[in-house]
Amino acid sequence: MASCTDDLGNFILPEVEAGFYELEVVRGAFKTSFTVDASDKEGPVSTQPIALSKDGPTAAKMAIVTGHFDRMENVLAKTGFGEMDNDGELILGTELFDIYRGIDTTDTSYPDFSKLLETNTVTGQAFVFDYDIVFLNCGVETDSGFFPGSLAADDEALRATLREYVQQGGRLYATDWSYDYIEQAFPEYLDFYGDHSDPNSAEQLEVASVGAGDQTVYASITDPNLIAFLSNATCETRAENKCLETDGSLYIEGFLPSWAIIDDAHENAVGVNFYARADVLTDEDEQLNRPLTASFPFGSGQVFYSSYHTEDIGSQGFLPQERVMQYLIFE
Repeated sequence: MASCTDDLGNFILPEVEAGFYELEVVRGAFKTSFTVDASDKEGPVSTQPIALSKDGPTAAKMAIVTGHFDRMENVLAKTGFGEMDNDGELILGTELFDIYRGIDTTDTSYPDFSKLLETNTVTGQAFVFDYDIVFLNCGVETDSGFFPGSLAADDEALRATLREYVQQGGRLYATDWSYDYIEQAFPEYLDFYGDHSDPNSAEQLEVASVGAGDQTVYASITDPNLIAFLSNATCETRAENKCLETDGSLYIEGFLPSWAIIDDAHENAVGVNFYARADVLTDEDEQLNRPLTASFPFGSGQVFYSSYHTEDIGSQGFLPQERVMQYLIFE
C-alpha cells in the first residue's frame, strides 16, 4: 500500500485494518521508517511529524566536489546537513556529507576529485558508487596541469563511470560551467546551445558557455510541485520573505559571464523535465527564452542540471534560487 503527500506533507492511507504498521517514507534518495499503532482505534489515526534522516544508515550519502563559483555545500548546511557561520558559509568539519577538492583552494585535508574514480578495495567499484548523490559545483577545475586532482569532463573513464553510476541508481547534480560533465556523459538528453545537435555524440567542450553575465531574470516555474514547494517556503532575502514574486515568477541573480545555456531537450529524449525558464541574453546580446533547470532519468538514477546556482559568497537566509536547489536535493 502506498500514498503520495500533498504540498504540505499530509497523506492518507484509507480503510486500513486495525494493527501495527511499519511506515516507510521516501523522498528522492532519502528515506525513514517508523511504526504506527492502529490496533485499538476506529476512524482516522494520526502520525507524529515525520523528519527524514540527516545522518545514519537511512540517510542519503552525499558527496560534493568544490568549485570556484558555486557553494552547494552552503545550501546543504542551511538545510541542516552542517553548521553555518555568521556569513552563511558552511563551517568545515561540521558537514554530514563528504567533500572532494575540485579546486586547489579547498582545504587539503579533503581528498581530490580524482579520488572518486579510484577503486574502493572493499566494494571493488570506484568510490563514486559509495554515494547516493554527487554534486559538481560550478567552476570545478578541469586542467590536471593546473590542479593534479582534477578530472576532465571528456575523460573516457570518467564518462563511462558517471553513466554506470547513474545507471545503478546514483543521482548526479551539476551547475553552470560543470554542464560539460552532463553533456559529455549523457549527450542524448539535453541539447545545449551550439551548432551540434546530434544526440548520439557530445558537443565540443564549453561551446554552450555563451550567456551574458550579471543578468537578473524573473523565471517562470513550469513544474507544479516546485511551485507548491516555493509557495510554502521562505526566502529571507526577498520582500516579505516570499520565494515567489507577486506574479508567481522566481527572482534569479548572480549569472556568471559565459554561463551555459540549454536550448531544449533532444527530440527523442524520454523523461526530460524542465523546472524553470526565462528570457535571457547571450554574450552577443541575442535574446532567447530558454530552460534554466532540468532533470532526466537514466537507468535507475537521475541527472539534474541548473544554469544558475548559489552565489559564490555566503548569505544569511535562502536566496530564491537556493530554495530551488534545495528542492532538487530531495527530488
